[in-house]
Amino acid sequence: MTNQAVVVKDLHFKYATAPSLFDGFEIQINEGQRFGIFGPNGAGKTTLMSIITGILPLVDGSITIFDHDLKQEKKKAQSLIGFVPQDFSFYDVLTPMENLEFFGIWSNVDKKKINALSKDILQVLGLYEVRNKNVRRFREG
Repeated sequence: MTNQAVVVKDLHFKYATAPSLFDGFEIQINEGQRFGIFGPNGAGKTTLMSIITGILPLVDGSITIFDHDLKQEKKKAQSLIGFVPQDFSFYDVLTPMENLEFFGIWSNVDKKKINALSKDILQVLGLYEVRNKNVRRFREG
């Protein structure tokens, strides 16, 4: 039996100043399945990912992530999924450590856990030595 990683049912979404973007949208992504979203600008790709990850509110419909309902178990569901946008997701006025801390806090991760994970990540990426250097200064060499 295949486990369902993400299940979206009867999703409805509309921005205030635009026509309905999703009107009964449904999709099921199974654990281990490779999946991509393609479409033109404005088709709703980023909006869909923002709703699934909890960045935008889920108003109408249901989303479960590994059997955890996004409306009822938001924190648990969010901890099971990640999202890497196509644009840069860091602030160049912050250091690598501050960027990781910012996004960790924004994602409701415990401060001690953020600190430990950030150090590990920076070591793996070879950025630990520049952890306190503003990202903007990376372009200087």
